[in-house]
Amino acid sequence: MKTKKSYSFSKYIIIQFAIYTLIILGVTLLTYLSINWRLNNSFLVLDDFLLYKEKLEYEDYDGIPMAKFPGCDFAIYDENNELIYTTDGDVNDIVDGADLEFVNDYSGTYYYNIFNYKEKNRDKIYKIYKTLYDTESNEEIVVGNAKLNEDLEIVDGNLFNEKNSLTERELDLLNGYYNDEQMVEKYEFTTSYDYDTEIGGKRTLLFMSPTFTSESYDTAVADANKVWFISIPILIIIIIIETYIFNRRVKKSLKELNRVISSYENEEIIVKDTNLPKEFDEVAESFENLMEKLKKSNEEKMKIYEDKQRSIANLSHDLKTPLTVISGYSKAFLDDLVPDNKKRRYMESINKKALVATDAIDSLFLYTHMNNSEYNLCREKIDIVTFTKEYLAEKYNEIESAGMDLELDIEENKIMFDVDKKAFIRIYENIINNSIKYNKKGTKIYFKMWKDKTLNIVIGDNGIGIDKEIKDKLFEPFVTSNKARTSGEGTGLGLAIVKNFVELHDGEIVLVSKTHKKMKTEFLMKFKI
Repeated sequence: MKTKKSYSFSKYIIIQFAIYTLIILGVTLLTYLSINWRLNNSFLVLDDFLLYKEKLEYEDYDGIPMAKFPGCDFAIYDENNELIYTTDGDVNDIVDGADLEFVNDYSGTYYYNIFNYKEKNRDKIYKIYKTLYDTESNEEIVVGNAKLNEDLEIVDGNLFNEKNSLTERELDLLNGYYNDEQMVEKYEFTTSYDYDTEIGGKRTLLFMSPTFTSESYDTAVADANKVWFISIPILIIIIIIETYIFNRRVKKSLKELNRVISSYENEEIIVKDTNLPKEFDEVAESFENLMEKLKKSNEEKMKIYEDKQRSIANLSHDLKTPLTVISGYSKAFLDDLVPDNKKRRYMESINKKALVATDAIDSLFLYTHMNNSEYNLCREKIDIVTFTKEYLAEKYNEIESAGMDLELDIEENKIMFDVDKKAFIRIYENIINNSIKYNKKGTKIYFKMWKDKTLNIVIGDNGIGIDKEIKDKLFEPFVTSNKARTSGEGTGLGLAIVKNFVELHDGEIVLVSKTHKKMKTEFLMKFKI
């Protein structure tokens, strides 16, 4: 399937996310700037006024737009502290030239700190410090101090040497208050170059701004925050519009993808020129590959099913043979057609065929039962060495009767292991019985057991070996060739049962490719302990 890769859906999502982020950040930033601007304009300071410093230097005082500074006033004094310009006609009643020394200097040359407290058993005390800021050392240096009593009389210190006391107005100026409604700061500057004197004139700016209080701040903040009532609805509307556009695009892509996938209901339909995003196109291609894999899987399952059906048919044939013999011989007995001298031979044959049929049925039932998820072993911790020796002691007569020899190499020390005894006997039986059934007399059966990091068991023989074409599927169920050396006379389940039991004991079994002691066949089992 070839589709037209028009755009990348992941890039589209990233772009949409970026748009959402930019919208939120943009609206938030604009709102913040608006609020900040409103707050800044609610509390104008000398910094704002000095934006018009050039007009001050050129003495263009009337050119300063005071409309931008509501509630503010300023006054200009010359080098002799004489008033030369003011926007407040009452300034002389509050501050005269001599009072300028009590006003904090904006330039940072010096400033006053005032503390008031009550001494023990005494009246209220004022402590005034004049502090100089050293720009080189970034340190604050106290250059003078004064101590005032409750009546503002100077009782100690080196400030205001020409005065015996301060007035309430002077104390207010030291605290930065111009009046009840305004704060005050001063700023010293020099006017532009004067061609007559060849120097600029020294000037002192007295700037009065609205008093900052907690109430005024709260009012200003509440007023500024009203901006959110405008910005939030705008933000919501923009996000809704953007979400609608995004959702429409996604639905369109999903609809197209669904059309592509649905087309496979009509078997193999090649969809071209689709307007799918690149990622959705990849999904469609993956779906096509999945359909191909499912097709192959179904074909493989059908083959396995047919193989099982064939194996079951072979098993049925193998069961039918002994049952036919049993049926024929038993009818001969019923019809009294068996001579007395042959009755025992007939009965032995019936018994033998019955055992063969029973073993085949038991193998099939056991294998089917083992593959049930609810099947559990009945394990108990035993000495596997003693258990194995006891089993082999009982098995030895059968091996000897078959004209074979048994060689043992089993560790003497105890090896404790959680074992389902019946299951382990079935493991030993199926492997050793294969050696007995499919080898000639004189064959040596080899059994070895030892412990290192794992429990290791080797069972082998020096018999006819196993054909190459059988080795790869030796442990698969329903391998019916006699060359497979299974224990069930055609069931093909003997070694498959062994493998299942080994794995249920947290072990693994392999057919050793390079045997030792001249063995032709050798099975190695390893178990975690």
